[in-house]
Amino acid sequence: MTSRLRTLLAAGCLLLSAQASAETGFYGDIAVGLGVQTIDRSQQEDEDRSALTDVAKAGGGVQITPFFSVGAALWLYGQGSKAGEDVAQFDGVSAGVEATAYLPLNVWLGDANGPVVGPYVRYGHHCWAASVVGIAKPWDDDGCSPLVAAGFSFRTARRAALYAEYSRTEFDEITSGSIIAGLKTRF
Repeated sequence: MTSRLRTLLAAGCLLLSAQASAETGFYGDIAVGLGVQTIDRSQQEDEDRSALTDVAKAGGGVQITPFFSVGAALWLYGQGSKAGEDVAQFDGVSAGVEATAYLPLNVWLGDANGPVVGPYVRYGHHCWAASVVGIAKPWDDDGCSPLVAAGFSFRTARRAALYAEYSRTEFDEITSGSIIAGLKTRF
């Protein structure tokens, strides 16, 4: 047997053992963080402007396997305190569905119980309503767009994990990047 074939066979065995010992269940998660929304030049008369916002997320779903989950989430964007009229201020809300693919390090280390620990990527589609004031041409719109994210999950208890994540999406002429930290727990 070649080394490549042995590697593929070993990876397949790990995958099958992880599937057999997986604990499927419902989960809920909450997170907070910071977001930066960059306003496209075509919406303003001078250079790019950005708004720094608070971000909050609440969601839930089903962990189907250690490698995959599906769920829904509500995102809130906005400033805790309003700045002056000459500062760009972004406020918005979105709701959507998401699918997450994990590299479950805890399963491969022999611990399949509890939440998934390891890196992950997420793809979602959310519908939103948002506005920006404090710019030459105030902006207000709604629509739907993809949301992509990457992060890492750390176990804190038998049924809970902390996670850190970077997400990116578009609100038509506005690009948004967010860094959040959250808690995911299984029911």
